[in-house]
Amino acid sequence: MKRFLLLSLFLSLFFARTTLAQKNTISGAVIIHNTDVIKTKKEISRNLFLMGEAGLMVGDIGFGHDIMLTVGYRFKERFVAGGGIGYFGCYAENYPGFLIYGYGRADILKNRKITPYASLYLGGNIPFGVYISPMIGVRIPISKSIKFNISTGYVAASVLEYDGGERYVSSNWSLRIGVEF
Repeated sequence: MKRFLLLSLFLSLFFARTTLAQKNTISGAVIIHNTDVIKTKKEISRNLFLMGEAGLMVGDIGFGHDIMLTVGYRFKERFVAGGGIGYFGCYAENYPGFLIYGYGRADILKNRKITPYASLYLGGNIPFGVYISPMIGVRIPISKSIKFNISTGYVAASVLEYDGGERYVSSNWSLRIGVEF
């Protein structure tokens, strides 16, 4: 009788251990499944476009600057559409403006280390009026997710004449550098 009880205890422990091993195997499969879901989320965010730029201008306003923060969405690897906010100002005459604009960009060549592009900023210089800036530039990759941008082009912005005079549209040449994420 003692042998029978010892044998049944031994077999019950053996089968209990086998059952626990099966549970661990099942939970391991669940963890692998969750990892696949996380990878899918990263692939979706690859199309999100974030960029910060700072520029210097020379023209009707004398010597000025602008700072731009742009958010957008990348379509088919070559096209970007979005919008942003920024700051526009002049060093000699104090008429700063705050920019709200739409942004569009098209890469001219596909999948190059140095990618040339054309972009357009179209919006308003608050409180004065219009802000338009067509640019051409190049994008240089620093890492897999960070790119360095250099661009040049024309900036037209409504500004107020010094000493409270009339509003007019200033014509300026701009050089911008930026970082894209």
